[in-house]
Amino acid sequence: TGAEVIVDPFTIQKADADLLCAVCGQGHSEEPNQIVFCEMCDLAVHQKCYGIREIPEGEWLCQPCHEYQEDCLRRGMPKSKIRKPRWLGGDFTGIDKATCSLCPVKRGAFVKQPGAGGGWQHVVCSAYAGAAGSKPHLSCLVCKQKGGALVKLKAGSYIHPLCARAAEIPLPSKREDAARMPEGLVEHIHWLETNFVRLRQTRQELERLRLISDVLVKREKTKTTLLKAEQDYVMKCLQRPHFARDFEEKMKGDLSNSSPFVKRRRVMTVDQAKATNSKLPDGYVYVPLGLGQGKDNHK
Repeated sequence: TGAEVIVDPFTIQKADADLLCAVCGQGHSEEPNQIVFCEMCDLAVHQKCYGIREIPEGEWLCQPCHEYQEDCLRRGMPKSKIRKPRWLGGDFTGIDKATCSLCPVKRGAFVKQPGAGGGWQHVVCSAYAGAAGSKPHLSCLVCKQKGGALVKLKAGSYIHPLCARAAEIPLPSKREDAARMPEGLVEHIHWLETNFVRLRQTRQELERLRLISDVLVKREKTKTTLLKAEQDYVMKCLQRPHFARDFEEKMKGDLSNSSPFVKRRRVMTVDQAKATNSKLPDGYVYVPLGLGQGKDNHK
């Protein structure tokens, strides 16, 4: 037909970039909702987004790749010939055989519809399937094809969800759409909303701890500097005794020039003051109140 082929951009992600889930578009991966990868086409999906209850011990294949492999095995093809070596990158042979019945976008997270003859649908398309009702005469803003899972934009035009993703057009968020979404996807969206608040609070707490850590680091640096200065002084005193004598003489001079008295509130006699002074280190003198002021020294 000459129509341009649109590929889900989340299936052609770069290996060195943050891989995003092909359903919800988020990149976090935590138990019990980790991102798993198809061993054949490299599709990345959350467990809850794709309905994976438990991660298998061996390899995991998305539904189209699994069906393709089982079909090849039934026809007698050796497993080693079904897909190209892993080191060559993703093998899209299986997933390219799946075609969504609700949009023209190639690849992505496909699921097989129940019942005999059920076709393939993207998980995202299934979630939005009833958003616009049954309006086969409407066409998509991007791909121009009519019908399918069309979502109404604020401007009044309609678009397929994955066509919007490919064209980087944001979809309107409506709470009533939750009633049409699979239970697992609704639960996952709720998990995202709840944990975004928690992650934001965690970030604020980490910033507070960082500021406290900066204060502690500065304080410890100051203590280390003082300790080193004290150690240097002790070493100089041990190596050059005259340095210690000169320093002590200087300190005595500073004390005598500043104030010859040590002010106390306690009242004692002259004899008590002399007995106290004999126990004080050099440079310190205890003088009873009233001394030199014309008062009785024994009060």
